[in-house]
Amino acid sequence: MYGEVLAYALAKNRPSAEVVRVDPEGLAGDLGGFVPRLVVCNEATDQVTTLAASWVALSYPKAIEADVCLGGRLSTIEDVRVEDVLAVMDEAERLSAEATR
Repeated sequence: MYGEVLAYALAKNRPSAEVVRVDPEGLAGDLGGFVPRLVVCNEATDQVTTLAASWVALSYPKAIEADVCLGGRLSTIEDVRVEDVLAVMDEAERLSAEATR
């Protein structure tokens, strides 16, 4: 359920972004040509890191923590909030736009 709530919050706060929720098994399948700029997941698997240059891997050891990769730069956000994921989303969009210039 957390994935659905997060997808809803991201889409609601960034209406111009295309937010697609896919179960982990779906990443291995055909995404119909959809190439995500950012993947938000529970684990940064090889599929995730191959599929997207930017990703957020959420974990719940004590509080919600996120390992973040933005264009190859790794960082960690402790006590991550939706606003943090939105900021990562904005940065991933900016990096993607720069790469296509």
